[in-house]
Amino acid sequence: MSRKIDLKEEEICTDWPKEHQDTPTYSHECIKRMHLEDIIFLKIFDIKSQTLNIYAIGMVNDKYREDGTEGCIGVKWLWLTENPEKISDLRDGFVCRNTTIYEEINPRVINKIITILSAKRGTIQQQPYK
Repeated sequence: MSRKIDLKEEEICTDWPKEHQDTPTYSHECIKRMHLEDIIFLKIFDIKSQTLNIYAIGMVNDKYREDGTEGCIGVKWLWLTENPEKISDLRDGFVCRNTTIYEEINPRVINKIITILSAKRGTIQQQPYK
């Protein structure tokens, strides 16, 4: 079964195969549960070093919508691609971190993301809810 997350300039989308439209993927359900002003981030998790590399942080700024086989939600992004933030030694046993999409539960990671957003205050400006 094909599952993917598409990153677009001002949104994030996931699709699921037409033959399985009655049972959307876990990724689709995660995006569908996001709300206005939820914070999300794009990352790569290095399993060997247990290091989380954060490449972008986003704030949800639009309602969930479906378009064909895609489920999308609007996001305003703060890009860190030239200098990704690293959180090392995440040996907390949280096995979901190497998946495509998940809800982060580690306070260290959550606090780091909030700290980055606070330092870049004004970079992500909330758009009116559409």
